[in-house]
Amino acid sequence: MVSERFMTLVSLPRAIRPLRTAPVPSLLMGLVAALYLGPGGLQGQEQEVPVGPVGFGTLNGVVYDSTRSEPLNMARVFVAGTAINAITDSEGRFTLENVPAGPQVVSFDHARLEDLRIGPPSAAVMVPAAGVAQIYLAVPTIDRIHAAFCPESRGVSAVVTGSVREYVYRSLVQGALVQLVWETDTGLDRREVRSDQSGEFIFCDLPDADRYRVQAGVGTWVSQSAWVELNADGFGREVLTLYERGEGTLVGRVVDVESRQPLEGAEVILRGTPFRTVSNQSGRFLMKQIPYGQYAVEVEYLGFRPQVDSVEVADRPVDLAVWMAPRPIEVEGISVIVRPLGLENAGFFVRQDQAQGVFFDQHDIMLRDPLNVSELFQEIPSLRLRPSRYSMGYELVGRAGCRPTYYVNGQHHPRDIFKLDDFHPRAVHGIEVYRSPGEIPSEFNRTNMEQGGFENPCAVVVVWTG
Repeated sequence: MVSERFMTLVSLPRAIRPLRTAPVPSLLMGLVAALYLGPGGLQGQEQEVPVGPVGFGTLNGVVYDSTRSEPLNMARVFVAGTAINAITDSEGRFTLENVPAGPQVVSFDHARLEDLRIGPPSAAVMVPAAGVAQIYLAVPTIDRIHAAFCPESRGVSAVVTGSVREYVYRSLVQGALVQLVWETDTGLDRREVRSDQSGEFIFCDLPDADRYRVQAGVGTWVSQSAWVELNADGFGREVLTLYERGEGTLVGRVVDVESRQPLEGAEVILRGTPFRTVSNQSGRFLMKQIPYGQYAVEVEYLGFRPQVDSVEVADRPVDLAVWMAPRPIEVEGISVIVRPLGLENAGFFVRQDQAQGVFFDQHDIMLRDPLNVSELFQEIPSLRLRPSRYSMGYELVGRAGCRPTYYVNGQHHPRDIFKLDDFHPRAVHGIEVYRSPGEIPSEFNRTNMEQGGFENPCAVVVVWTG
């Protein structure tokens, strides 16, 4: 993340200066797929809702996935502008209690929406005082989603979307030329579009292909090319970062994580490039004249686990710390791996093996060598860092404005006083990150009293220090 001090020193060409307006969410953000069933009968979602009486009411409803013709389980339904939310059951049903009477907007969030590249659908509803209203929410059909992306399309076909941002401010870029290339029976085919005023681009009516390669550029700035694969619904998305054309330097040091001694002769490779070198007696290595961009660095050393890290080469040298761990000891076909007893007893590794969420253990943290704990969260999908409204430093925000619930050593910690960077990275033994209700295990999915009422967690972060 670029500091404010650094931002004031950078001057960008006019072609890629940050947009004056705030970044616009996905093209389908707020695509409406809901109806309100109230005392007056069936009403269109866009109908003007009159001001209601003072008091509180209840909302009952169902969330349905029209793309799969089934109820949507574990969706988080919430009343916009409030902390009122609930999680749907296996039948897609939910109940929202103590909702202020009058006109309200109800929406929902679920990992399925991210798969479809759409934002949370919403609906307006009139909440009766001391009464109950019914509401129906739904994921739009594939046809409707496709039509919203590609209104002039000749039918449902493959769609590739994305956005273009620049390296310095991470701001979205308008007018970048985006090129999409794919293989055919006779060679290569390609298309070109320009990113729109919100930095977004869309390719519609694409032929079937195993994958597509996409790249963007404007002026002297260019992105690396990236492979895009379609999901099961026929949608693909990629975020492209523009770098000014130039060459940078990568330096680093390879160290044994247990003995803390340098490793001589470790092979360092930039995947997908001809760049490679070996570490010297001090464990140091150096690569020069690397084109600006983001790379995967792979480090190998006999008797140690290979390590892979992501680096961004730009106008300032990158100094990478690589911590190598010995391979597991093989004893008669059994792999012996030493694990911290505290995390083992807390069930950390059991949950990690279930592949629900994102996990960092001590080895992962040493490998990344962050200056502070918040750096670990910068590349986690569906989460972003923003300046905290309650204290110095940063806070995490998920989709639809979700603020995670926090646990420290298994104990709930009030979010308004929780600060990620209160913990030194080397004091942290492990971190668990659950980005949606569907990922949260039962031991961290308890309702808790915050903001004056009961709340179902929409995301959870668990920090272990012992």
